[in-house]
Amino acid sequence: MLTFGSFLTESEIHYFDVDKTLMHTDSTKVHVNDEHGKRVESLDPQQFNSHKLKAGHSYDFSEFKSADKFKKAKPIRRMMRRMRDLHKKGKKVEILTARSDFDDQKKFSDKWKRHGVDISKGKIHVRRAGNINLPTHHAKAKIISDAIKKSGHKTVHLYDDHKANIDAMLALKKEHPDVEFHGHHVQHGPDGKITVTHYKA
Repeated sequence: MLTFGSFLTESEIHYFDVDKTLMHTDSTKVHVNDEHGKRVESLDPQQFNSHKLKAGHSYDFSEFKSADKFKKAKPIRRMMRRMRDLHKKGKKVEILTARSDFDDQKKFSDKWKRHGVDISKGKIHVRRAGNINLPTHHAKAKIISDAIKKSGHKTVHLYDDHKANIDAMLALKKEHPDVEFHGHHVQHGPDGKITVTHYKA
């Protein structure tokens, strides 16, 4: 049974992207194959976000599903700390990634534990937009919209390095006019400094 206190927590939710938001994963690539299956291009997570696939070409996501490859990712400490602090304060926090299921869930979970993040049941849940056959920004928006309908969230925050994902979330205001949406655009400067720009709808 939900108490008044738990209702307050459920009414607000914070979603955090993984690649270039919580973790540096530049060594992980999405490969592009031509119509003959020959590799013609390799993309880092940020390049993949805005990539347009040519007719006849296809993506190879094998590295994105590799838990061993993910173990090499380095945490973005400022954003990790932000997520952990929100969770400690009792806020509902979830990870919302463009990736699909990993090939070894335990290794994936252990990587997060080493950085003080528990993704086991009842803790910080991981939502995988890559399991939905839609462009990433539409898939993330669908996950958020479905959660609003199911749980009645009144305030939604999304921390993401790709502006299109934030724009798609803010556009949900038309579908959910009584919900307040906050987009936090995580950007990396040439000096490695992180800036976070806030958008609201």
